[in-house]
Amino acid sequence: METIETLEQQLIEQILSYNPDGDINIIRSAVAFGRDKHILQKRASGEPYFIHPLHVALILAEKRLDYATILTGLLHDTVEDTDATLAELEEKFGKDVAFLVNGVTKIDEVNAEYSKQDLNGENLRKLLLNSLQDIRVLIVKLADRLHNMRTIGHVGSAKKREQKARETIEIYVPLADQIGLKYWGEELANCSFEILQPKRYEYITNKLNELYKAEEVKRIINDLEIIMGHLTLDYIPKIVGRQKSPFSIYNKMNNKNVDVGNLSDIFAFRIITKSTEDCYRALFKVHEHCRIVPGRFKDYISSPKHNGYQSLHTIVIEKGGTKIEVQIRTENMHELAEYGIAAHWAYKQGRELEKARKNSLEKIKQIIDLADEGKKGVDFTESAKLELYKDKIFVFTPKNKMIELPTGATVLDFAYSIHEQKVGPKFHYAKVNGVERVINYALRTGDTVEIITRDHAEPREEWLNFVATHRARSAIQKRLRELRSELNIARGRDEIYRLLNEYGLTIRKSHLMALYKQIKVQNSRMIFQRVGEGEWQAIDIILKMFPHFKIPDNRTMHQNTNPIIVNDFTPDAGIKFSECCLPIPGDIITGFINLGNILTIHRHECPKLVHYQQFNERFRPVRWEKRKNYYHVFTTQLTCDLGNRTGMLAKLTNVIAEFGSNITDMQFVNKGTDIYHILFEVEIADVTQCNDLIKKLQLVSGVNKVSRVIGL
Repeated sequence: METIETLEQQLIEQILSYNPDGDINIIRSAVAFGRDKHILQKRASGEPYFIHPLHVALILAEKRLDYATILTGLLHDTVEDTDATLAELEEKFGKDVAFLVNGVTKIDEVNAEYSKQDLNGENLRKLLLNSLQDIRVLIVKLADRLHNMRTIGHVGSAKKREQKARETIEIYVPLADQIGLKYWGEELANCSFEILQPKRYEYITNKLNELYKAEEVKRIINDLEIIMGHLTLDYIPKIVGRQKSPFSIYNKMNNKNVDVGNLSDIFAFRIITKSTEDCYRALFKVHEHCRIVPGRFKDYISSPKHNGYQSLHTIVIEKGGTKIEVQIRTENMHELAEYGIAAHWAYKQGRELEKARKNSLEKIKQIIDLADEGKKGVDFTESAKLELYKDKIFVFTPKNKMIELPTGATVLDFAYSIHEQKVGPKFHYAKVNGVERVINYALRTGDTVEIITRDHAEPREEWLNFVATHRARSAIQKRLRELRSELNIARGRDEIYRLLNEYGLTIRKSHLMALYKQIKVQNSRMIFQRVGEGEWQAIDIILKMFPHFKIPDNRTMHQNTNPIIVNDFTPDAGIKFSECCLPIPGDIITGFINLGNILTIHRHECPKLVHYQQFNERFRPVRWEKRKNYYHVFTTQLTCDLGNRTGMLAKLTNVIAEFGSNITDMQFVNKGTDIYHILFEVEIADVTQCNDLIKKLQLVSGVNKVSRVIGL
């Protein structure tokens, strides 16, 4: 069992490890003073209360902080919870310690003229204001909160535990990040996460334990050491590996919308060098020997974070096939990353640390200023939260539920954050603060958002340009893949059945069962999809089902037999049908000799012919040969405007297939909110058949307009 004496000895040994010439007597004096003042107090665990200040001082000593800070850790509750006074502390331990203790001491609740909510805000405001004068105030407060969260299990009330955990994750975690105390912030977040979402915490922790393999981490470190050996330095860079924290994994799961088992970069490896130049050289070698994951490199050395953090971050796939994060930094950068602003007292580093300290203080000043200017009815604490999470926005549902999104998120991101199947893909329009807004409207903190859905809506390709969250993008891409698959299945099915009808063949169950076994598929949808995607040819599928069937001679396409009569001209390189206007028999046509001496056939109204008027001598009169059947496959393009209803696309493709035409291409040229604008490319015999097909398509309920494309 821990005692005050054993903890005092641990504290002294820790201080002497980095300050062997320090005055230990002042530490002993503070321990004696604090122990006496707290002598009658107990913690919720039943331990002597002074155990807590000793642990706070130990946490501070682990960061190699100065004597005044450690003394404050030992004495931080004396003025608030005992009869000790600031004057007494100043006399015994100096002005610095008295100021720091006052900075972390809460406002007297009995004499304060504030409501409970306002009192919490004023305490936070006082803490931040005092931290502006001396950042050690905040460091001590964070150490105090860290030990309290480590021992929060002893707090009897579940409601109080949750309240403390929420306050910690909303206020103290981002404050720790602001001053570079990353690992304190991580531990505070994990402790809070365990309280607020115990089942998810347990699930992720168990999964991480399953995934963690010490031998694998050791192997990767060994491989990285071998890679570093290629640098031929006069030293071996230090390499360490660690598993990412449960809370950071939870955030990754939410951001990427995947389960922990599908996350790849759950391990991070650090390479510590002696110079900035060696960092970049090490990065080059890592990239030379490992497969780079595109878009996953960040250079925080040339562009440090606001808190002074510097490092190179890259995600790679090492030779064993594991995706890992590699962080490369110098020893000085590593100390700043480990100790944050506390490194100022531990290492007395130069310009980089001073710049980081100024940036952190400026950020705290911004928090105070903007929180003081907060909206009426919003207390200081709530305003401070909004400023702390500057890279995030907080918006509300009509029922006042708060939704957290990244800065730049749109109403479409909001819709997908509500529900990925029932709301996001059914998005019709949004109301923001009661005003209708377009799909790419960027939200701001405080907005109230209402999503209006439509039953038969589907996501569209351009939606990918309107979202900022991985969750929304992933859901949209998944549904678009499903829609493309459905389209390919319909196209493949239509092509196969068109040929079956043409040849007078009937499929029986025995044909299908034999086919499934032969080509190793489980159902006809798989066949239709591969035919629709162009991977398999419909005629090949038919011949596999009917191996003794012979294709009739009249199906042979005589590519050299052109249905065109040209007067007084024999083209050297043949005749070609223009792809810009796709002429078909029955069109009024014109011939134009291109530079390759190929006679290209255009429709008389083709817009492209306007550009050829200066080459009048190249035009040739042409006409269609009069015959009943042309041995040539013709295609034309139709545009179709149709209502955005479930099953509309299937209806159209069925009509085209039943008509005897084949769809060779299909594009969504433009999609409005209520109207699809689709471009079909179909095989057709002549103008008469084309007009008949257009009439049939226009009879389909929900089709607004069908027309033939004149030219592209």
